Amino acid sequence: MNEGNSIGRRIWLFFLDFIETIVIALAIFVVVYRFLFQPHQVKGNSMYSNFHDGEYLLTDKVSYRFGEPEAGEVIVFKAPRNED
Repeated sequence: MNEGNSIGRRIWLFFLDFIETIVIALAIFVVVYRFLFQPHQVKGNSMYSNFHDGEYLLTDKVSYRFGEPEAGEVIVFKAPRNED
C-alpha cells in the first residue's frame, strides 16, 4: 500500500511540474509577444524589391520607444478601415 501511494505521489508531482513549466513558458511568450516582438505577414506587393507578398516579418516593438525611425528603415502599420 505504501508503494501505491509513492507512485501516485510521483505522478502528482510530475503533473504539477508539467503545469508549472507550461505556465512559465506561456508567461514568457505573452511578455515577448506583447512588449518586444510581433510577427506580421506582408500583404501586397508594395515592398516587392525587399519583401514579397505572403512573407512573414518579425517586428521590433522596443526601438521606437527610444528614437524615431530613420531613412531606409521599414515601418509596419495597420491600414485604415475606411478610405474616406
